[in-house]
Amino acid sequence: MGHRRHETEFIENITEAVWSKLQSKLPPDFDFVVGIESRIEGTKEIQWIILNSLEPHEAYWDREAFSNISNLRLLIMSGDLNLRRGFKSFPQALKVLQWDKYNLDALPHAIPLDKLVHFRMQHSKIKQLCKETQFMGNLKFLDLSHCIDLTKLPNFDGIPNLERLVLEGCKSLVEIHHSLGQHKKLMIVNLMHCTSLKALPRKLEMNSLVTFIVSGCSKIRKLPEFGETMERLSTLDLEETSVIRLPESLAFLTGLTTLNLRNCKNLVCLSNVIQNLRSIKIINLSGCSKCEKLPENWNGNKAMEELDVSGTAIKEVPSSIFLLENLKFLSFHGCKGTSPHQAWNFPIPFGWKHKLNNPSISTMLMLPSSSPNLPLLKQLDLSYCNLRDESLPKDLNNLSSLEVLDLRGNNFVNLPTTFISNLLRLRRVRLEYCSRLQKLPELPQNISSIWADDCASVEPLLDTQLLGLIVSPMLQRLKQQDYGCFVLIAGSEIPSWFQNQNCLHLSTTDISFTADIPDYCSSSDFWGIAVCLIFHGDIGIASTPNLHCDSIDYRYYGTEDTWKGRSGGFGIYDQYNCGHQLSMFFFPCNNVHIKHLQLEFSIKRKEKYKITKYGWRVVSMEDFEAWRQMKCEGSSGNNRNHNIIEIASNNNNEV
Repeated sequence: MGHRRHETEFIENITEAVWSKLQSKLPPDFDFVVGIESRIEGTKEIQWIILNSLEPHEAYWDREAFSNISNLRLLIMSGDLNLRRGFKSFPQALKVLQWDKYNLDALPHAIPLDKLVHFRMQHSKIKQLCKETQFMGNLKFLDLSHCIDLTKLPNFDGIPNLERLVLEGCKSLVEIHHSLGQHKKLMIVNLMHCTSLKALPRKLEMNSLVTFIVSGCSKIRKLPEFGETMERLSTLDLEETSVIRLPESLAFLTGLTTLNLRNCKNLVCLSNVIQNLRSIKIINLSGCSKCEKLPENWNGNKAMEELDVSGTAIKEVPSSIFLLENLKFLSFHGCKGTSPHQAWNFPIPFGWKHKLNNPSISTMLMLPSSSPNLPLLKQLDLSYCNLRDESLPKDLNNLSSLEVLDLRGNNFVNLPTTFISNLLRLRRVRLEYCSRLQKLPELPQNISSIWADDCASVEPLLDTQLLGLIVSPMLQRLKQQDYGCFVLIAGSEIPSWFQNQNCLHLSTTDISFTADIPDYCSSSDFWGIAVCLIFHGDIGIASTPNLHCDSIDYRYYGTEDTWKGRSGGFGIYDQYNCGHQLSMFFFPCNNVHIKHLQLEFSIKRKEKYKITKYGWRVVSMEDFEAWRQMKCEGSSGNNRNHNIIEIASNNNNEV
């Protein structure tokens, strides 16, 4: 098996290498290449031919042109080539045939294919490959991708050594010959987007199969049974098929690592046989809107690394999922369950009854009461699950590797004080559209971004609290690396903490100013500059939700030409059309010794946003240490009702 696989890969590598090297050397005039026809007829020395038609070409070749080249081993044809006379045959020595956009609907009847190893005819007009009984004993690679007229495949018993079968995008293919299910050498079968395919072989007993792809085959409603010898199958891709349930014989796929069921809209449940799949690492159930229940026992799936059940009708999370010690990604996005529709009958005059459907009632996702114990989990998505205070665990302390937490669109009022504060690797938290949330949780010190847009019930924040969001959590990380940070909130006044403030009489999209750097910064281990901008967004200009289509670009550098500085940009979500917005920046200047710092800011979408005010303050390590000692409740500043939109960090780039 290893020798045969090596040979197949060797041939493929040669094909790609020859093609890539010669393609650029072909003459631009295709007629010149065709002109060699008269010289190659009967020539026994030629072993390969590569023709590339850059323009549509009508070819009137002799029908015997190829068959007389007895030692031809490799033939690669590319481009829009119309064979007006067709051709009679290929030489028997041919091993590699690659003819994309082949314009005939069939191969010649007398064509010898018994020595062919590599056969590719992508985007061709072929309807049938060959006679059903034709023997292709050496063929290992067959690719007929996007042959939209292909309707029939041969008996695979005649291709006993085939290892890779690629039929992606063959939209007219209705059935697969049943012999495929008994093939012993096939390792890869790709039937992606064969949209007319209705049925697969009843049973698969393919000992060598590693990858089986039927994604996009929307008419497939039933899967084959799987044989006991299919332990080599690693990837099973059923995305966007119409399967209703998984067969019990799925348990025989003991080597399965990836199961993709994304957008299988008719799937009603995930079979309990999943617990027998000891090697499974990735399961994607996202978009399976009829799937209401997960298996209770996941104790046997210790290798699981990714589980995505977003967009399903699942109402309760089995506690055993929260014990998968190797899990790295877990998403329940949009899982809030839906109560079944109820019909009410009301009598009305003349003996008729009126049937009124009660709209579905949204429920909430039920999480295990105990804290999840997932030491390797990096990303957890619980957004739009209708979660309330009582449905949350008291803390997430056992998620020691967590980096991204998504809690958008939920109904909790208060998060536990220490809900996330001990997660030292947590970088991003999303709390947008939590309309009942009254207070932001205590943040861990390494946080890099928190989004909390449209949290209308959040208590007003003092200036010192706002500044604490940008200063305190970033302190440790700023000491270690040259990271800048950015805060975006709704507001029209610069906090008093910024000592140098300027109001622009004419709004602008570009500003530039020079900051004088105190002498003590030269002796400080760490210093930087904090900048605050007030800019106004024109709510009359159309926005594009959820896109970072706007940005604030910046550059800062020493005026004495001793330091070239850094540049970069921060994205602004275009959906935030809330009038005046306040942005705060911090730029570290580690080990930089200058007297004057030049700063430049520019808004990309100039027709929408205008800068109206700006302020700045030089900050040293001593200032940060003093800030660390302060409590969040500062006495200075105004008590304004700020709607926190975004806090984000950014890696500065050297100019």
